[in-house]
Amino acid sequence: YLEGYSGSAQDPDAPEYDVIVVLAESFFDLRNLEGVAYSENPLVNYDQILQEENCYAGNIYTIALGGGTVNTEFRVLTGLNTDNLLPSGATPYNYIGQDVSSFVSNYKAAGYHTIGLHLYNPRFYNRQTSYPYLGFDEFYSLSDVESLISVYYTRGYATDASTEAAIEYYMDQMEETGEPTFLFAIPIENHQPYGENEDNTITVTADALDDTSLQALTTYAQGVKDADEMLGTLKAYIDNRERPTVLVWFGDHLPTLGQSNTPYYALNYYSDDYYSVENRMKMFHTPFLVYSNTTLDQGLFTSKLDNQISDIYLMECVAVSTGFQQTPYMEYLADAMEILPIYNVELHMDDMLTEEQKEITTFWKLI
Repeated sequence: YLEGYSGSAQDPDAPEYDVIVVLAESFFDLRNLEGVAYSENPLVNYDQILQEENCYAGNIYTIALGGGTVNTEFRVLTGLNTDNLLPSGATPYNYIGQDVSSFVSNYKAAGYHTIGLHLYNPRFYNRQTSYPYLGFDEFYSLSDVESLISVYYTRGYATDASTEAAIEYYMDQMEETGEPTFLFAIPIENHQPYGENEDNTITVTADALDDTSLQALTTYAQGVKDADEMLGTLKAYIDNRERPTVLVWFGDHLPTLGQSNTPYYALNYYSDDYYSVENRMKMFHTPFLVYSNTTLDQGLFTSKLDNQISDIYLMECVAVSTGFQQTPYMEYLADAMEILPIYNVELHMDDMLTEEQKEITTFWKLI
C-alpha cells in the first residue's frame, strides 16, 4: 500500500513554523442546538478568527462521544485509524510500549522541540508513559506548571486561562533558545460533569429542557465561553510573535449534557434514530480551525470554512499547508483523503463505500 511513497523534505521556500495544537475539551458550536437562547455570544473570538485571511476551518469526524478524549487525541497526533482496536473500550495508550511513528515524532526528527501540556494528573490515560513513544521531548502536567505560574480553578479543574498562560510560558522559554517548537496542549476546564457552577456569568434559556439538563447546558456554555476567551488570548499572543506560528484548535467530542443524550433529542440536534448515518454524522463531529500569523497555503483544504474531514487527516492538512516534511504514510494520507475524506467505524458508512474506498479501510485495518 505504501509502494511508491518515499516521503519528502520540507519545502525550502516555506518558513519554519512553530506549531501549537490545542485539543479543546468537549468543544462544539452549541448555537446549533435549537430553541436555546444565550445572554451573550459564547463564541465571539471563534467567529472573528474564522474571518481572518490565514484561517481554514470546518469539522473533524471522530469516534468519541461524550468522553474518550484519548481516542481523538491519538488519531490526530498519529494519523492512525483506531477503528479495529480491540477489545471494545480499549484505548490506544494501553498498547504503546515502543516508538510509534506520529506527527509529533516527525516534528522531532526535523529538529523541533516537542512538548505535551495537560494541567491534570499525568497518569490519566497513561499519558506520562506513552508520550515519549509518540515523540514528545517533555510532558508537563499540573504539578509541573503549578510550581512555575499561578494556576486558577473552577469546578475543581484548572481554568483554560491557566492553560493558555502555561502555553505562553513554555513557548517564550523555547523562543529564547531559537529552536522551533511543537506544543500540544489539552485544556481541562470544560470536562464533565456539568454540575452547578458558581462562576457562571452566562445565562441560558431553553423551554424544552428540564432544570437538571438546563443547569448542565448552562455550565457547559460557561466553559465554551471561557474556552473562546482562551482562543482569543492565544490568537493575540500568536499575532505578537515574530516567529511564524500556526495554531490548530479542535474539539475532541460532543459533551455529555444529560442521561442517554436526551437534551440533544429535545433540542433537535439529532433524532432518536440512533443508528442512521445522518444522525451519526451529527453525533461524531466537532469543529476545528487552523490559523497562522503569516501566510498559510490552502494545501489540502478544499474550502475556507467548510472542510469536512476525518480526524486522522487534520495534522496532514497542517503539514501540507505549512510546507512541512512528509513521511511515506503522511503522503499516503493525503491521497487517501481525496478518495475517502470522511470515514470511521462509528459513522456506519460501510455499505456506502466504493471498492476503492474499501481498499483504504483494509489498509488501515492491516496497520
